[in-house]
Amino acid sequence: MDPYEFLKIKLNSDGSLTRNYIVPTVPSSSDPTNSPLQPALSKDIPINAAAKTSIRLFLPNPPPSSSAAKLPIILYFHGGGFILYHPSSLIFHHPCSTLAAQIPAIVASVDYRLSPEHRLPAAYDDAVDSLLWLKSQAQNPTESDPWIRDHVDFDKCFLMGDSAGGNIAYFARLRALDLDLSHIKIRGIIMKYPFFSGVQRTESELRLVNDRILPLPAVTSCGSYVCPRAKTGTTSIAIQQLWITYTVKRLDGCQGALLMATVEIHWWISRRSWRRFWRHVGCTWSPVLMRMGIMLWKSLIVLRHKFCLKMLRNLYFLLFLLLLNPLCDTLW
Repeated sequence: MDPYEFLKIKLNSDGSLTRNYIVPTVPSSSDPTNSPLQPALSKDIPINAAAKTSIRLFLPNPPPSSSAAKLPIILYFHGGGFILYHPSSLIFHHPCSTLAAQIPAIVASVDYRLSPEHRLPAAYDDAVDSLLWLKSQAQNPTESDPWIRDHVDFDKCFLMGDSAGGNIAYFARLRALDLDLSHIKIRGIIMKYPFFSGVQRTESELRLVNDRILPLPAVTSCGSYVCPRAKTGTTSIAIQQLWITYTVKRLDGCQGALLMATVEIHWWISRRSWRRFWRHVGCTWSPVLMRMGIMLWKSLIVLRHKFCLKMLRNLYFLLFLLLLNPLCDTLW
């Protein structure tokens, strides 16, 4: 199997990629009169001019009245193996639009820099920029975007991502521990089949090497483009055991954090990713994870119950609480 043909990419001599996208893009639409059938309005806001990053903001359509209760905000990071797609891609624009309308919530989809033109930690740096942007919106209401100023409850902020975006959301929350985010409150991380991989291949990877949805050579190719000075087969994708140990120590200090691990049952990459992740984390740090599990239930009480239920129902996810299970090697 040719991973380049499968991913529709071509590696250029300068190290960049030519991406032959087969997924169409969707322009933003912020005028309610021109978008009567759209579940949410959208517009693009620049974050970092030097890095050429931006955010696509989604507001339920029709917009809530100024007297209505303010909405949670979800900082969303799209998937694509760190190398593909943007918030304008159809497969991410439409879910974010539906998510904003049906929860309801304000969704801010981050257009982070892609590898290999910008290898990690560039995407993590862009995630931090998006958090600082959100803080500036809360800190300076007179200069903030009207959608943010009029409709966002900064006490209910969430980080969300799927696949590679789940990985970015995870490390964004980790880095947030070193930031002064006193004007916003991160209530939790929502990870949809997050992409955590490494050098040692699991049984499911070897058994499903030619999987129709995401074959192993494609995963390996993504890894070779993503990591700094990566070499195929020798470098982990974004997470190493040392990072995991550091991560759990730091996340133990997150008070009131809601950690939601969401997995689609038919995606074998979810089983591979979570087995690898929890094998190192769950078995070593079960006391820490037990405290995180207790914080999860406390957060469900603190947060709007309706919000949590709608999120699970409308995304069609299964919520797996693997936090308290030390027998991670036998789960799959």
